[in-house]
Amino acid sequence: MGGTVILWHRLAQTYRETIANLPNKAEYLQGVRSIRDPVIGGSVPPSSLLKFWKHELQSPLATRYGSSEISLAVLGTHANDDLLEV
Repeated sequence: MGGTVILWHRLAQTYRETIANLPNKAEYLQGVRSIRDPVIGGSVPPSSLLKFWKHELQSPLATRYGSSEISLAVLGTHANDDLLEV
């Protein structure tokens, strides 16, 4: 799952303001921790945001950079991907 700094910031903000105080927050945390390859990009993320995802939610974000001209290559599939039709 990839998203911009704004997306990951708003998800963190929603967690802090709403979900962190819920009695069943464990379900949310389980879902967050099951995100495969969480990626943040689009601009330089604040270190506080990266620390929040890594330490508080235990779902570290990978930072990816690339120009918009190569976004298709960055978001492409692998040759062995079952979803790829030849």
